[in-house]
Amino acid sequence: MNKWDQNIFVITGTEYQSASSPNVVGGGGIDIWKFRAIGAGEDVFTIGNFPLGSTDNPEQTLTFTVKIK
Repeated sequence: MNKWDQNIFVITGTEYQSASSPNVVGGGGIDIWKFRAIGAGEDVFTIGNFPLGSTDNPEQTLTFTVKIK
């Protein structure tokens, strides 16, 4: 996946919230990514969902366009 322009925005943290009962492996949930605007500009970045143990081929990708004024 590509990197974004850190002169425009930076990641300040991530959090995973499980949507299933405790101790259920593979039960699903959501990832929350937090960003902070640094400067004006526009950038596109893509994140991927990789199967366990793989760093080469994502199962799914999401592409975002970020515009900071």
